[in-house]
Amino acid sequence: MSSEVDYARLSSENRELKAQNERLDNELNSLKDRLFVLEKEKLDNEIEVSEAKQRNALFMDLDEDWKKKETGFIERIKQLEISLAKTDAEKFDDLHNEVKYHEISV
Repeated sequence: MSSEVDYARLSSENRELKAQNERLDNELNSLKDRLFVLEKEKLDNEIEVSEAKQRNALFMDLDEDWKKKETGFIERIKQLEISLAKTDAEKFDDLHNEVKYHEISV
């Protein structure tokens, strides 16, 4: 009779261990799925950060180019304002001096 009791006890333990093993396998698979999702989110975030850095670098380049052009525009506007403020006599003198300069250079 003790062998039947032992067999019943061992069978019960075996069923419990199989059930526990199945629960652990399910938990492991769930953790693997969660890890996959987290790794994908991390990769997506890294891509987003990389793209943001590229856009920022492009913006900085465009901003620098604009500042250079803006400086040129401001200088040209100042020249035009000065030119508009000159009298006809001053303009004539400037042209006369420019012609004299070209005659000397040639």
